[in-house]
Amino acid sequence: MTRGSEYHALAKKRRLSGVDPLTGQRLFRQVFEGESLSAINVPVSKAEHVEYVVQTIPQAAAQFVGRTVEVNVPLANMTCLPFHQVRNVPTLPGAWIVDVFVGAAKRLAENVGEDTHVVIQDLSFEKFVRIVREQEPNVRVVAQQSDHAISVWMLTDIMHSSGVLLAKDQVCASATIVFSRDAVSSSLAAPFTGKGSVQRATVQDPYCQQRDVVQLSGLFDCLSEIELHDRVRFAKFGSAHSPASYHHIPALLLDAAWRVGAMYTPARAEELFVPVKIGRMSLPLDALPNAPSTSEATWQIRSTAPRAGSKEVRWDRTEVYNSIGDLKMVIENAMASGLV
Repeated sequence: MTRGSEYHALAKKRRLSGVDPLTGQRLFRQVFEGESLSAINVPVSKAEHVEYVVQTIPQAAAQFVGRTVEVNVPLANMTCLPFHQVRNVPTLPGAWIVDVFVGAAKRLAENVGEDTHVVIQDLSFEKFVRIVREQEPNVRVVAQQSDHAISVWMLTDIMHSSGVLLAKDQVCASATIVFSRDAVSSSLAAPFTGKGSVQRATVQDPYCQQRDVVQLSGLFDCLSEIELHDRVRFAKFGSAHSPASYHHIPALLLDAAWRVGAMYTPARAEELFVPVKIGRMSLPLDALPNAPSTSEATWQIRSTAPRAGSKEVRWDRTEVYNSIGDLKMVIENAMASGLV
């Protein structure tokens, strides 16, 4: 809107960014078509986020009209972090992010009873959430209600390994949440009738073998009797650790189920993968199944075998059954990315 060297110098001094032509045209059309949700539109660059300590919620949230809540997530309260490290840095597990998502969504939902379970759709992880040099990176979750679902985002500041702030309010994860009373159904009966030949019997969890990239220990060492077949795989889940580090869903069980789905991928068996996208999940609304005891070892995880891509792996479905054979958790259309 302004021209001249003096304005360019002033903008540079104040670390301001101009409106590019495409953004200006879009805002102009929105105003004249009556689609603008605000009388003032201020584009903010990453540099301006840092310079002026601007706090925003994702632009996608403006698509819905409904109640909104914001929840701060102090990482210092996450007791799992010392046992979940990526490249020697305490890193928040994706399953714990889902747990916080569900907690924020419950504050907006109505009639969430004991017989309710949570359906999570279009779950996406974009950035790691971690503590760098013991600095809290201002992690928070924003949940916004629409007519039929609750949209959730996790935002965090990005810190350099030196402790310098690089960018503020970056979206690191997002999902859509629905609370349901519909029964969870199984579709793995047919694959299990012809599971194929055994690839490897009774293997170890590669994520708990203290590799250079990933170091999982303590409560995460919870898988046993892992069997790999051509088309499916099995594992037993058991943990004697307290569920106090999560509150709304069985996060440790979810984390274990993801690992079973992605480990020992054919043709890339030595690589480790972390989830980046999950199409749909149905989870129980409670903490670790049953009280901590040896009986938990009878919980069974069943998963279709992963398929390797150029940079990622995919698998169709993972199911988790409790000690009496009831289906409690379903994960569908999952994708994980390699760690290099």
